[in-house]
Amino acid sequence: MKKMSLMVAMLFVLSWICGPVFAGETKYATSASSAAAAVVFGPHEGQTRVAELATSCDVALGVANIYARGGAGRVAVTTTNNSTTSIIPVSNAGYGLTTNDLVVYVYANGAVPVYRTLSDVTTTNVTLSSAVTAPVVGDAVYEVKLLGKVVVADSTAGVGTNKLADLQNVFISPSDSPLYLTLSSATNTCLSVTVE
Repeated sequence: MKKMSLMVAMLFVLSWICGPVFAGETKYATSASSAAAAVVFGPHEGQTRVAELATSCDVALGVANIYARGGAGRVAVTTTNNSTTSIIPVSNAGYGLTTNDLVVYVYANGAVPVYRTLSDVTTTNVTLSSAVTAPVVGDAVYEVKLLGKVVVADSTAGVGTNKLADLQNVFISPSDSPLYLTLSSATNTCLSVTVE
């Protein structure tokens, strides 16, 4: 019995000491309009787990959508451009990326990744829906697809009647995948996501 108590105490101390080391990354977004609240996470080596999805949703049967790497996957930037631009040089010979694809642009320098749609494509470049800052070789364009949906509000949610949800371990991404998460909104929605 003493050994068991000592083991439990040691596990408690280790989890208390190591907990912050293994803590995930959390991002938060709100929407005060019909535009969805959204957050973007860059890719990690291996898979990424959505450890917590906390929401306040004012839409009946409100849904959190989870987008991750799919389709063409990762496409590398092929030429450095020292100015802000929406035209990104890539090798797209097989047209893996097509107009209206959803993408996450990931900066090699660790800057916050951004979500965009493709407004035009050729075999040598893609045009993003809005510009990114100075693309360089090492940056990448990831095609993302809707791979998960989570209903976070019941049919009684509505303007002035937000429904709260706090869900754990709701999604595991493919390897080397950015994540883009959205939450439906009418006038007042909050989305908080923690990944590990």
